[in-house]
Amino acid sequence: MRTRTRSLIVCLPLLAPAAPAQAGGLASAPGAPIPEHCAAHLRTLQDPRAPIQARHQAEDRLAHAPPSLLPALFADLDQPVDGVPMTEAFTCPAMPARHMELDGYPAVPQIVYARLRVWKHLARTAQPLDERLAILEQLFAAADSDFKRKQLLQVCSRENWSPAIEQAVGAWFLDRTAPCDLRSSAAIVLGQRTNGAWRETVVQEAWSTRNDPCTLHVGEAATGYDPRLASVLVSRYERAARTAPANTVASVAASLGDYLHVRFTPPLNSPIEWLSDEWHETVIANARAWIDANREALEADARRAAQGETVENRFAQPGFVPSREEEAVRARERYLRRVRELQK
Repeated sequence: MRTRTRSLIVCLPLLAPAAPAQAGGLASAPGAPIPEHCAAHLRTLQDPRAPIQARHQAEDRLAHAPPSLLPALFADLDQPVDGVPMTEAFTCPAMPARHMELDGYPAVPQIVYARLRVWKHLARTAQPLDERLAILEQLFAAADSDFKRKQLLQVCSRENWSPAIEQAVGAWFLDRTAPCDLRSSAAIVLGQRTNGAWRETVVQEAWSTRNDPCTLHVGEAATGYDPRLASVLVSRYERAARTAPANTVASVAASLGDYLHVRFTPPLNSPIEWLSDEWHETVIANARAWIDANREALEADARRAAQGETVENRFAQPGFVPSREEEAVRARERYLRRVRELQK
């Protein structure tokens, strides 16, 4: 009972007086005509005045709707419900577990999550496939918010792909005015769906704009060693060193070391306490010394890679152990030490 009460308190802003419901119409969007019974179910699904059971029944029936419903669903995804912004609905805990909705939750978050569930289901399963793909291709031009763009990327990351979708995702990736997380997500989808066809473009884009703070997010989508990405990580470290606290700079340095397979962290048998101020300063000093000594060689390798050469990692240390594995070893040591203490 206490959990339910707290959840309802979080959702109280959703119960404030709002504009009249707009359950009677569907947002206009491109696509084939929507069957009337599907349009009726969608209106019920988004009607805050409808009983919960009626909305659930409408959701179940929409699970078998044709692809022609996708444009209307997509247009509504981030629209207000009963005058309440969609973003406020995400403050409600215990969603989108549908069975929780019968336990007194407000209608607005129910509707926001319900239409999102229907969208994700139909965008991945609606048949026939060729019609679904054709409609999704059109929706890239209709994606007028970052939320909608991310929803499209999600449903195209596995189930839906075509030359037109690849071209649209690639255009989002190459748009330097787009948010960093959107460009990164687009690059990841390209990596998943094109068998490395876009890898060189991703790496080259990251390296050529390595002084842009957004570049790191773009470059993280590429896998495997490339000196251009190592150069990007060096730039990231130097930006952090100018403005970030020591613990953040040390974390960035450790990430650089992991990518290069170069040890910047103190060895496991070091007397320096893990994650102490001294530990952070040691990692930072090791990274700084390595960069000063190897920057010229790394940049030369990056230029060779940019010319099309395959450049191996000449900096990797034999027997290198990534910092995350070191942390796992230390966590196990702490666990075993605790067990021994309890057995005394």
